[in-house]
Amino acid sequence: MKKKNIIILIVLLAIGFAAVSTTLIINGTIGIGVNKLGFEGEVIFTKAETEVGGSATINSATKREITYVSKVLRNINETSTLNFEVSNYSRNYDAVVKINCIIDEENEYANYIKLEKDLLLNDGEETKDKYIIEAGERKQGYVKATLIKSYVGKETTSEDETDEEDTQSISITCTLNVEGTERDEIGNELIDELEEIDYFTYEDPETKTIVTGYTGSEKEITIPDGVIAIAANAFKNIDFTKVMFPESVTEIGENAFAGCNDLNSISFNNYKAGMSEYFSDLKSIKDNAFQDCSSLTEIDIPHGVTEIGANVFSGCTKLTIIYYHGDIQDDETIKSGSNAEVSRGEL
Repeated sequence: MKKKNIIILIVLLAIGFAAVSTTLIINGTIGIGVNKLGFEGEVIFTKAETEVGGSATINSATKREITYVSKVLRNINETSTLNFEVSNYSRNYDAVVKINCIIDEENEYANYIKLEKDLLLNDGEETKDKYIIEAGERKQGYVKATLIKSYVGKETTSEDETDEEDTQSISITCTLNVEGTERDEIGNELIDELEEIDYFTYEDPETKTIVTGYTGSEKEITIPDGVIAIAANAFKNIDFTKVMFPESVTEIGENAFAGCNDLNSISFNNYKAGMSEYFSDLKSIKDNAFQDCSSLTEIDIPHGVTEIGANVFSGCTKLTIIYYHGDIQDDETIKSGSNAEVSRGEL
């Protein structure tokens, strides 16, 4: 009997568990958000270059505007070209891009030029309306200004007026308008490449020996190794605080740093006053090179400098001392328009 009772009990338990069941339900909401802020800051201009005699500057705050000043155009059909690069650092969105260029409306000579804007695809195909930059991709384009009628100049009333004073430059502003499009998978990453961008412009982009401008936004800049000259007006009126020169620079051109009001530190490749060894090949500083650098308080001029032009330090109202150990004997030449003291020290 004991054996029979055990078997019945097991059967009853099995039937009881099999008959009991329930259902649990989860009600939820999945949120999908727009990464708008990231996208707006990730599709930007990363390069802007033009020929000698002109300038191209990327807006340091947004990096979505280029201010471009052409070289002086004198002959009909003569052109000036702005070359630019657009990068999409977003990994979530492709970008549909349109470029809008506006000629300075206040310039009375704006109707003397024709403006073309062509956007280049990877295979070299051109489209004048818009193009797509995929996530993690760069593309190039250009804006070309052509002189369509000759400028005869204004009637002069003084024998002192020169043809150079009667030339005109035309400013334009190009704006990057971008719309994001959806992707099905994460895009490539450009972060490492961003750190390698060269924001300097050169007379010859291949040799990179003469710097003609700067399109970056850093407050402290280092001129690249191998540069031998700073062209006239290269950094004029640019807002930065410190510049460091490599040993290779031999010449600083006219007005090269004129009007850099915040510039307060200039370093010539480890050169310090009183050293017995020098690490700078600098030979010449041209006229007005540092004119109106009103925050500059002192400067050490390498001893190899044998030419200091006129008014190099004119308007440098805070400049109190100039260190120099070279062969120029006339202190006024060294002071070059400033009220600074000249210190030759002892080597």
